[in-house]
Amino acid sequence: MDDHQQNNMNTSQDGSKSEGRSGSWLLPGDRRRFTRRSSLRALFVTVVSFGYVAAALGLAIAPLPIWVNIPFSIWAGVVIGGFFVVGHDALHQSFTGSRSLNNWIGRFALLPAGYSASLWVLLHNRTHHRFTNLKGRDGYWEPWSPDDYAAASPVARMFYRLYRSPLGPPFYHLFELILEHAIPFRGQARREWRRHVFDTVFVLLGYPVFWGGVIWLGVILAPERAIWLTVVLGWGVPFFVWLWVYGFVIYLHHNHPRIAWFDRKEDWTFHRAQIAGTTETRLPLPLQVFSNNIMEHTAHHANQGIPLYHLAEAQKLLRRKLSPVVFVNAAREYFAIIKACKLFDYRRRQWLDFQGRATGPVIPLNGFDAAADPAHRTSA
Repeated sequence: MDDHQQNNMNTSQDGSKSEGRSGSWLLPGDRRRFTRRSSLRALFVTVVSFGYVAAALGLAIAPLPIWVNIPFSIWAGVVIGGFFVVGHDALHQSFTGSRSLNNWIGRFALLPAGYSASLWVLLHNRTHHRFTNLKGRDGYWEPWSPDDYAAASPVARMFYRLYRSPLGPPFYHLFELILEHAIPFRGQARREWRRHVFDTVFVLLGYPVFWGGVIWLGVILAPERAIWLTVVLGWGVPFFVWLWVYGFVIYLHHNHPRIAWFDRKEDWTFHRAQIAGTTETRLPLPLQVFSNNIMEHTAHHANQGIPLYHLAEAQKLLRRKLSPVVFVNAAREYFAIIKACKLFDYRRRQWLDFQGRATGPVIPLNGFDAAADPAHRTSA
């Protein structure tokens, strides 16, 4: 087996484990401790996370002054993201000790977001985690090269520029991810559509039932309120905030002037993609609190078997053993990252603006060998 195969033989069919040669950061005792699953703890996190969603939606549609409803409607979109992380963990089979329970938790936790569990496993676990930052295979926020941009149609360029603008994340999420994660309409999902029938029907029926129930309850609680306003407060605002939250989060996880993307498999290894190609991000405090530790993202990519309730501790160990980890303070750095990360020169491994001017350093192919250089870590 060659080095490339060894480095990247790191993900099972359900995406529940990933270590490659980076396993050196976890001693056997650490690995057992960090990957130990507690069904009781997982169920507690599930109930609390769903409780936030129920409370936020209830207060968003309650017969209260509109200026009180609106903040709770926004909060609902945020905590839907936190509940989604519960489903994300469950479908990595790294949450409870039961595969069947994980699958059902995953289905229900992804439902308010409009995602099918089986398609999520395919597109996230089996694709994104297997081929992180590999052009043509990853599927999430892949940057164009200057040649790609030059060859694209005016309409495609318009959308690409929109996506990589400060207001781009919700539009990227809406136009590039939602439909693909709900219906098996193209690529491998379409070829294996039979295995996705149950979860597709589940989300296509369950999504309108869930949100219809929220709106119906709003009408019952506040019959004097216009139905359109109840729909906006009970679904429209939470849905738009969810589009923002998820598009924003996955963008920050794998786009940064010091993070490389690859278009050749021979240049792409576990370290370069899962460790050096993944950020640890701090969100503004209200978002961070409800994120269920998904922003400790390097440790998650280094070993998908680590449950969310162990991720913070695992990230501290990884940072100590494999430093430098690219750290992003989202509130301070988002606009600078957006400005820098427009196009990517895959030959030089360097980010460019739309005029082809360099906006970041040339990223060394042996970036981990250059870890002693403190400039490779952004300031916290």
